[in-house]
Amino acid sequence: MDSPVNSESTGFLDLSPVLRKRIYTMIREDEDFDPLISFCATKRPGPEDNTDQLAALRPTKRAGDVPHPIARVNKQIRAESLGILFGTTMVMFHVNEALFDVGREWIQLMPEEAVAAITIYGFSDLPERRRCNCAVRHRRIIGSGPFGIEVDLREDAKVNVQAHLGYCMCIVATKIWKRVRQVTDALRRSGRSKNGKPVATKEFLLEALDITGARTYY
Repeated sequence: MDSPVNSESTGFLDLSPVLRKRIYTMIREDEDFDPLISFCATKRPGPEDNTDQLAALRPTKRAGDVPHPIARVNKQIRAESLGILFGTTMVMFHVNEALFDVGREWIQLMPEEAVAAITIYGFSDLPERRRCNCAVRHRRIIGSGPFGIEVDLREDAKVNVQAHLGYCMCIVATKIWKRVRQVTDALRRSGRSKNGKPVATKEFLLEALDITGARTYY
């Protein structure tokens, strides 16, 4: 004799908020969930002499892969999950000329809610790196600096925009701090506020990319 079938099915939203939060956390902690989204160049061997040639320029995660599919089910699940899924995520833009358009396209394709949920954005490989005498003089001893700008929008962040100068003490540091002030102004102008804290927007990221990008300053 067949067992009676329960006609009342249980959906994901019927689970308690605590269980749903745990599921979002498990997705974030999965070994395949990379907390760093970085824009990089992939290379392939040359046709004859085995030298590396630039094959493609792409982010480590496409805009179509972000956010995680669970955040695309409906508005409630998106609102619940994005903050947890992106709580430890960092997006790193390498703003050399070759990757400039790739970063811009990625921002334009990203959902606004996902941009707001990510709390750390980095802009590295600034053009000043090639002009710094300190890096050339001290490379064998202390290494060259990263020459980047970091936007930290976490709740406990004391400074939202800061520079990473390595060991640079020449005029290049002054130029990078000028960019920091411009990115800070852009955040105040184009960012949103949540509980008194700034939140990234696509408009802000596009402006920050212009400020830190090589094309603006060549």
